[in-house]
Amino acid sequence: MNPLIEMSGCSFAYEPGKTVLERVSARLAPGELLGIVGPNGCGKSTLLRLLAGVLRPISGHVRIADKEAASLSQLQRARTVGFLPQTVNPIFAMRVLDAVCLGRFPHVGAFGTLSPHDRAVADRCLTETETESLRDRDFLSLSGGERQRVLLASVLAQEPRALLLDEPTSSLDVHHQIEIFALLRDLRSAERGIAVVTHDINLAGRFCDRIVLLGQSARGVVAEGSPVDVLTEPLLSKAYGAQIRVCQHPLTGTPLITVDAPAESKR
Repeated sequence: MNPLIEMSGCSFAYEPGKTVLERVSARLAPGELLGIVGPNGCGKSTLLRLLAGVLRPISGHVRIADKEAASLSQLQRARTVGFLPQTVNPIFAMRVLDAVCLGRFPHVGAFGTLSPHDRAVADRCLTETETESLRDRDFLSLSGGERQRVLLASVLAQEPRALLLDEPTSSLDVHHQIEIFALLRDLRSAERGIAVVTHDINLAGRFCDRIVLLGQSARGVVAEGSPVDVLTEPLLSKAYGAQIRVCQHPLTGTPLITVDAPAESKR
């Protein structure tokens, strides 16, 4: 099956001469939950934005649904790719249902009028994210976990085949983090692939089907593959420049990652 998004040999720099990523290749396939992990400043969010077509590489190619990303309009991209940045701060009050309906923007007519079908899609997305009980609440009154679910429902309302999320659990406590990742795993399908940037390697190892590991000094991909193949002590230690320990989670059997404290590493 063809990838939903594929980038090949891409490099990117925010300033001339200061390359963030060099000759990076990555892909997102239907039916998978892809985790993008690595140390601070290694280019995880940049990679996600390149996949989304929000940024354009200085070299290499990004293809979305077998078309060059650079050739697609914003509206065309939005019909295939749903992108949720790390921070979304609405500046005015809005009912939850209305916030989710905003996700229908790639499909509504010139006057932005919602059809019965558009409203049915919004209702379905509320159900999928278990936020239907919040539909009449003010978005600004929601907790962090509730907001993330509603924002996810809004992106899902675009009906994208590729869903790209940047640190969707960064401000949540541990049980809400697990709930969001479990929900993402359930939302992937034969037609939909999901890529998520996360600092939590343990969550990625537990829930993701495939991992892309970036490294600071590598300016690109250190390894990619299944969690068991990528989340190893040698590869993680290389990517993070620190002594990483990996064992097996006693309940799930997935990789469990920890780091030695300075005093411990000398023992």
